[in-house]
Amino acid sequence: MQTQEPRIKKHESAEAVLDFENKRASTQLASPLDSRLTTMLESISDAFYMLDLDWRFIYVNKKAEYFLQRPRTELLGKVIWEKLEAVAGSAFETEYRRAVQENCAISFEAYYPPLGKWVELRVSPSAEGLAVYFTDISQRRHREDALRASEERFNIVMKATADAIWDWNAQSNEIWWNENIESLSGYSRKEIGTGTDWWLARIHPEDRQRVLHRVRSTLEGGTEHWMDEYRFARRDGSYAFILDRWYVLRDSEGNVLRMVGSMTDLSERRQAEIERDRLLKEKNLLLESTGEGIWGIDSQGLCTFINRAGAQMLGYEVQEALGKNMHDLVHYRHADGSAYPVKDCSIFQAYHSGKGAYEKDELFWRKDGTSFPVEFSSYPILDAGRIVGSMVTFRDITERKAAQSKIQHLAFYDSLTQLPNRRLLMERLSHALARSRRDSGRGALLFIDLDNYKTLNDTFGHDKGDLLLQHVAGRLKSCVRSSDTVARLGGDEFVIILEDLSTELAEAASHAKLFGEKILAALKEPYTLGSHEYFGGASLGIALFEHQGESLHEVLRRADLAMYRAKAEGRNTLRFFNPEMQAALMVKAALEADLRRALQEEQLVLHYQPQVDSAGRVTGAETLVRWQHPERGTISPAEFIPVAEATGMIRPLGHWVLECACRRLAMWARNEETAHFTLAVNVSASQLRCPDFVKDVLRTLESTGANPHRLKIELTESLLVDDVEGTINKMAALKAKGVGFSLDDFGTGYSSLAYLKRLPLDQLKIDRSFVSDALDDHNAAVIVNAIIMLGRSLGLEVIAEGVETEAHLDFLAQNGCQFYQGYFFSRPLIVEQFEALANTKLKESICAQSMECL
Repeated sequence: MQTQEPRIKKHESAEAVLDFENKRASTQLASPLDSRLTTMLESISDAFYMLDLDWRFIYVNKKAEYFLQRPRTELLGKVIWEKLEAVAGSAFETEYRRAVQENCAISFEAYYPPLGKWVELRVSPSAEGLAVYFTDISQRRHREDALRASEERFNIVMKATADAIWDWNAQSNEIWWNENIESLSGYSRKEIGTGTDWWLARIHPEDRQRVLHRVRSTLEGGTEHWMDEYRFARRDGSYAFILDRWYVLRDSEGNVLRMVGSMTDLSERRQAEIERDRLLKEKNLLLESTGEGIWGIDSQGLCTFINRAGAQMLGYEVQEALGKNMHDLVHYRHADGSAYPVKDCSIFQAYHSGKGAYEKDELFWRKDGTSFPVEFSSYPILDAGRIVGSMVTFRDITERKAAQSKIQHLAFYDSLTQLPNRRLLMERLSHALARSRRDSGRGALLFIDLDNYKTLNDTFGHDKGDLLLQHVAGRLKSCVRSSDTVARLGGDEFVIILEDLSTELAEAASHAKLFGEKILAALKEPYTLGSHEYFGGASLGIALFEHQGESLHEVLRRADLAMYRAKAEGRNTLRFFNPEMQAALMVKAALEADLRRALQEEQLVLHYQPQVDSAGRVTGAETLVRWQHPERGTISPAEFIPVAEATGMIRPLGHWVLECACRRLAMWARNEETAHFTLAVNVSASQLRCPDFVKDVLRTLESTGANPHRLKIELTESLLVDDVEGTINKMAALKAKGVGFSLDDFGTGYSSLAYLKRLPLDQLKIDRSFVSDALDDHNAAVIVNAIIMLGRSLGLEVIAEGVETEAHLDFLAQNGCQFYQGYFFSRPLIVEQFEALANTKLKESICAQSMECL
């Protein structure tokens, strides 16, 4: 049998190979083993085999057959590499040859694939060959791997945890700490050492005895674990809140061997808890101190929380309200008090709206059945996008609603009469007109103005005037239907809207007239104003409206115009608006526009009507304004002065007249023949009521250079009725500067003789109506004579206007009147004509005086 030479690896030295070959040559192939040794080798648990110097198996025990997966008969005499390399690779061969090369016993561990186990091989070279022990170490390797894995996991845990881990040896009283103790305490592990004194010294003095007592109780009580919280001192002097957990390891007899534990720093959590407790206390304080009601509701509508204020508003105790259904708690009702389903409640609508907070004004009902308005806000509580409840805040807004109602009432109602004011009237009139157009119905607007209301105020006082207005408001409401509107525009003006009178014009007018007559009759009944009984009346205008698209302002203007027609035609009566009134209104509007243009374009001219004395000499004139219209010619003052009064243009017009008159006086003052002339200027009520009236007159005198002693201001008695004291003060201020005053139309007004003696007058002017009737009417003659005698008694000049005949002049002269004005002497003239006439009269007077002297 030819033997196979062992393979020589390239890395083996030549000397080692030569030595091995020499040994092999001197050895027999299979020398027998001692029987006792064989018996022993067969009984051991390790696999054992021997190789000769040619790497052939010369002995294999039974255990080796298992490892090598071959019977001994098949292995003996075979080169090991033929069998082993095929199943285990070349790793084994490398180690075997190293043992031969180094000529020393070696051992190594390797994974043995055929059995899937770890093995330890001990190779011992000898002169005969190699002896190999093959031991199964799989279980040991598994234990070692598990231990290494456990150590690795421990190390990972040590690195991952933030806790300070410790291990106390009860026998040596030494403690081991992981690195986290350094960050927890601020000390290095070298400074900490291994004793327990350092740990005990760090425990807060107030906690130390309790902790030690717990430790002793645990050690002596036989328990396996212990846990406690205490304060632990850091290096910087602060204290950390520590949760310490202990695990006790004992021997079989119960003696403590070791204690292992972990210290968790709870400082941040405790601080958060302290802050949370603080916030919770503040929140509870806020919830209980606020005047708002606050409750929590779950998804079923059950009350989970309610503060004291909310419970009290609803009439419940806090505990009584908890768990109640929200619908039952607030008794949701419609405006009429009837209940409605829970799904219709605003709070439940908020649950499913998906719009976040929900706010609304609502009516809540208390436990006792009374209701009150609230303003509430509902905030859904979400969990993973699902609504699980709601937080609701609400406040009692009874006072706010009352204030809003009061504000609304003040905005739309008259505070004195509690009737709708102009604002509400216009709104209701707009609705009435729209309804009339929609339903093809007809209605009427009644405009009412009390007669002589101003006289009542001036006579009895404004308190009685206010009382009268309240009585009138009550009577007006009693005269109409509940569906009609009675409103006060202001002052003594009232307006009534009558709707649904008829679809026929004549019938609607008839119904409106009946209402109007009923109202006038009611207003004529006597009034009891305190201790006074007062009889009044009113002027009433009616404007019908229908489905013709009239504007509300047009309807109101028509009724106003009809009222003024009633007042102009005798008062205490009613008039309907008609087209003729509208035409007159249009003419008036056009005249107003032309008058404004006339002031700008100097279309106005002053005329002068001479005033003469008993000798026929011209002493001055009354200025009268005339309007030279470019298209209509001369327009009478009787036509445009009322327009100026109504539109407020009388003030700029009066100022223009005053300025022209003063400028003329300044020019006359330069001529000896005209220097003695006076000019009388009429002043309107609006001019006199102006706070700056005195300043305006004095400023005009100064700017024109006119002599104030030559200016005479004519006032009518009607001006004195409005503000007697104010008028007297203004007259006195101008009188002190030399301005004179004449009381025009004396005897036709309402002035009192008591006021007359206080007025700083210079002249009384007898009204033309008395002068023209004096020759035929005894009473008129007596009045003229009385005025002349009164003027003399008061030291005033008396001038008569309207002197048109020589008979008038003779009558007045015989009764002692010394100054005259009228057509008998001259019509109003332009300035050039007036000056010429005055010059002629002056010459005639000089001539007459000369003749008398002869």
